[in-house]
Amino acid sequence: MLKYYSYYSIGGYKDLYLGTSEMTESFTYYLPLLALQKKKAESKMDSNDIKKISELEALPQIKLVNTTNNFGLPSFGAKLISHGGYKLIFTHAEDNTYILTLRDIEGENKDESGRSIPFLIMIVADNVNDANKLATIAAYWSNYLDTITDKISSLFVYDYVVNGVKFNLKEFNLLLEKCANKQTEIETAYGKEVVTVKPNTVGALLVLPGITDKLLIDELSIQDKNINLISVTTVLPMDNLRKTRKMLLQAQKETQRKRKILYYAIGGIIAIGIIAYLISILASSTNN
Repeated sequence: MLKYYSYYSIGGYKDLYLGTSEMTESFTYYLPLLALQKKKAESKMDSNDIKKISELEALPQIKLVNTTNNFGLPSFGAKLISHGGYKLIFTHAEDNTYILTLRDIEGENKDESGRSIPFLIMIVADNVNDANKLATIAAYWSNYLDTITDKISSLFVYDYVVNGVKFNLKEFNLLLEKCANKQTEIETAYGKEVVTVKPNTVGALLVLPGITDKLLIDELSIQDKNINLISVTTVLPMDNLRKTRKMLLQAQKETQRKRKILYYAIGGIIAIGIIAYLISILASSTNN
């Protein structure tokens, strides 16, 4: 089973448990005013309001993750939520549990300056079969970041009828099925990176520009893991073929430049060796 979580701003950032891959409901709902509405309805003894509250309570609820109930979120998941510096990570967490996290998704909500409020989405697989599926999703998402983030952003909607936020669980499940098992490798400008499913291994870690590998590793406390570090700037955006072609051309030129430097360096070493050899012969003949 896959479990879904988010770090989303709804009157301030909150850790949310959105639902699972086994749920058949179309939406799950976060209704922060429900308790207050229920109290008012009961105090008025209004049968219509009480009926409405009962209908709201029957809706599948988005849960708040807290110290009392983490709804299956691994302890390492909290670290991935609280620390940034990466765009995407697929990693082993504990036992047969694996995590895929995508950060810095531009939300539909805006701040006071009109800027999108970012959020993250996290998926947890609790068995190896689902982990293998999740690894293929991680690979696909890496090469279609703009398309995927736009889609996920659209899945959170404020519903004025219920006076809360709803998450399109059905569409998210369909999205995962669409992305699963299409690829097991991340296409980069310099080759393919396999997303491995293995204990004590970070199968893929897309590092943001300006962040050093060491700093990110220290922040996430993954020094003891086998890590597949990938600069997000080298990942090919397969949903933008023009940019992909440009990146491949630049990588080809860079490879050729490095090859020339290597050839010159090797040539210089060989030349120095020949000169040294000739000098040694000359010195030997002079001494004789």
